[in-house]
Amino acid sequence: MSVARLRIAAAGAGQAAAEAAAAAAAGGADLLVLPRRTDAPAEPSDGAAADALGDLAARHRLAILFAYVEACSGLAHLALQLVLSDGRSTANYRATHLGAAATALGWTPGNWLTMTRLEPLTIGLLAGLDHLAPEVGRALSGRGAEALIAVADPSLEPGAAAAAMFGGCLARLRAIENSVPVCLVGPDGSLAAAAADGEPLPVAAIDGLAAVTLERNDRQPVVPRRPDLYRQLVDGTTD
Repeated sequence: MSVARLRIAAAGAGQAAAEAAAAAAAGGADLLVLPRRTDAPAEPSDGAAADALGDLAARHRLAILFAYVEACSGLAHLALQLVLSDGRSTANYRATHLGAAATALGWTPGNWLTMTRLEPLTIGLLAGLDHLAPEVGRALSGRGAEALIAVADPSLEPGAAAAAMFGGCLARLRAIENSVPVCLVGPDGSLAAAAADGEPLPVAAIDGLAAVTLERNDRQPVVPRRPDLYRQLVDGTTD
């Protein structure tokens, strides 16, 4: 039986999306993660960035997950959007955990969690400071997420968030808690990843990108510890 694997590449801060996509595709990646460009203005989820990255994904037959500030109904959200290798956007997630700096910028937390299919895995998305709250990953894995991908934004909170992101300890902890592989992507394109048993995963270099491969763990579903705490975020739609 073949093992379900997902190879993830992350672009560095300031690296051009077109250059990163070409390198990721040439290096055999299934997914390219683009951290938030701090100089990019807020825009709608179907704005120019989504159109351009959809075209780029289809051109290279490569899924792209990008962080951005989403403008919607007069509000701004720290968000992630997933574009599949055919150019279709299939998921948009707004970070539910924001720190004081993001709040001071006028950003609004999201009010749902997002799980989506990226063949061959079902992935749970985390953004902003979500990786620091253990119940986010637990809620997602309890609903069937087979891997967790967090695009952290500790640049807004350079103290605790940045310290927790790197060194791989947090990726290992979230993996052990949820029995799923975990990949944390920092704002500079750094990767920290762990297998479902908590063992650190090797990070390779691909032409200026960091890359790691996640493998699905056949497991019994974990039981949410506090179903009451995140009920409002997980009892929404499934389409």
